Amino acid sequence: MPLLRTQLHLGLDHDDAVEMYYNAALTPWLNASLDLQIINPAIKKRLNASGAGLSDVDTGVVGGLRLYVRF
Repeated sequence: MPLLRTQLHLGLDHDDAVEMYYNAALTPWLNASLDLQIINPAIKKRLNASGAGLSDVDTGVVGGLRLYVRF
């Protein structure tokens, strides 16, 4: 694996991730949560869709919304 890291510049160091969320009680029976995740992956290259070469891997940003209803 060290050969691949140095020759292909894949990265493979460590992942970095941050998650932030906010939970709001809208009513006594309904809560809403907003969520944001930012992920910087350890591997910096991946195979192209054609499989012919390598392309860069970007930082991922994922947002979400969750509703919690009590019956």
